[in-house]
Amino acid sequence: GVSRAVHGAHTQGFNHNSVGIAAVGDFRSGQEVPRALLEGIAKVAAWKLRPGADPHGTVRLVSTNDKSRYKKGETATFHVITGHRDTHETDCPGEMLYAKLPALRDAVARLRKP
Repeated sequence: GVSRAVHGAHTQGFNHNSVGIAAVGDFRSGQEVPRALLEGIAKVAAWKLRPGADPHGTVRLVSTNDKSRYKKGETATFHVITGHRDTHETDCPGEMLYAKLPALRDAVARLRKP
């Protein structure tokens, strides 16, 4: 509810201090990523990133379990805006959407400028 913090299960091992944004669709090679989807993801990311977070930066996180590419207690460095495949053995979010992450970082940075 509104009065209780939501704890997502979007990235096993790295659910603390992170936000998951789902993109429903098929974004494998050769598939189109709708512009409206990219704009929506950028808006949500710009809103949800903590104050001072650099959308082009990196973050070091410690895995809280063994359900990802990283063992419990292992430190990993990720882009502030990253794809599911960076933490798990998966193709998610698909080649075409993953290729858009640099442009999404740019869009989030523009949206966060005062």
